[in-house]
Amino acid sequence: MTPTVYQATAERSGVWWAVSVEDAAGGVYTQGRTLAEAADMAQDAVAAALDVSPDEVRVELSVAGTTEALHTLDQARRAAEEADRTASRALADAVATLLDTGMSQRDAGRVLGLSHQRVSQLAPRRTTTQRPGRGKLQDA
Repeated sequence: MTPTVYQATAERSGVWWAVSVEDAAGGVYTQGRTLAEAADMAQDAVAAALDVSPDEVRVELSVAGTTEALHTLDQARRAAEEADRTASRALADAVATLLDTGMSQRDAGRVLGLSHQRVSQLAPRRTTTQRPGRGKLQDA
């Protein structure tokens, strides 16, 4: 059985986290010293108010006043991921360019500050049986 999900909001109140679950049984309120304890207490409180097993309830806890900070963090993470993708593409392009000039993977690695193994991973896969500067590959 899939548990019913309830949204809860936690707000600091002295040394406690005060938790409210507005959409459960006319409103359920509880508290906990830590966010983990507050979430557990909210799950138990909702289950008790509805007279169901705690396994039938899932509480998603959000902290009051953090929406903007979390949104800013999410944007920064997305920007960092895009920057990582851009850097990876640029590195792969640089490897391909150096290898296309006939440079060895070891030398390309030295130029780029990478190991020759990493250059090998980034190197474009050859689709022909030709190797630059070395002639045809021989069958084993």
